[in-house]
Amino acid sequence: FGVFAFYFSIVTFLSIFATGRYDLAILLPKEKKDAINILGLSFLILIIFTTTISIIGFLLSGFLFSFPRLDQLGNWIWIIPVLVFLLAGINIFTAWNNRNKKFGKTSFSKVLMYAGDAFSGVYIGSIKNNVQYSATGMKKIFHPDHVISSTKGWSFHGLILGKFIGLFSSFSYLTFSFFKRDRKELQHVSTGHIKEMAKEHRDFPKINMLHALTDELKTSGLSFVILAFFMERTLGIYNMTYKILRSPLSTIGNSF
Repeated sequence: FGVFAFYFSIVTFLSIFATGRYDLAILLPKEKKDAINILGLSFLILIIFTTTISIIGFLLSGFLFSFPRLDQLGNWIWIIPVLVFLLAGINIFTAWNNRNKKFGKTSFSKVLMYAGDAFSGVYIGSIKNNVQYSATGMKKIFHPDHVISSTKGWSFHGLILGKFIGLFSSFSYLTFSFFKRDRKELQHVSTGHIKEMAKEHRDFPKINMLHALTDELKTSGLSFVILAFFMERTLGIYNMTYKILRSPLSTIGNSF
């Protein structure tokens, strides 16, 4: 849980810059053609950003793996740009659906994301540790000896793969829904209009990004600090506790 918390803190931290915060501007224009150009701008920045960090990661791979905390992530470090793309892409489509009052699609995408994450993580862990799906098998899952053996076996890999499956499921659903109902709006997208929208809403990367960065440092930044001074176990306990305590507030806040 500690290594996974560290890993996903990197993903969420990078996702702040992934769209230049232009995804938040999708809700503002009165005209739908302006909004679809902001959506196009957001995805354009997202593609450029994830491609850039992939190239930088490849060129600096030797330097990155010299860090004691990053080397244990292994090849999973190359999946970070993909997760950033999926997470930011979900935010873009969510803003588009909220603008068009398609709240049901937003809700269902969240269900897919969290359900895919949770169930795939549990299933992968169960398969890895040969857990039988019976009353005896379920008791075995919560047996202290089994929990210890799980951390030595599959480790954080199942959690990362589960998160990928959850994000991919949600993004795929939102993409399919968009092209099924709104692909006709893409005819209004043009280079000139995108540049116009980028200039008109430039306060989002200039001002809002700084605000979002300082806000994210409260969570991701604290994870980095805890990991620097303590062990992964401490970060895992902190992250799980924080997640549970935030759940009721997130449910109310996100709905609002």
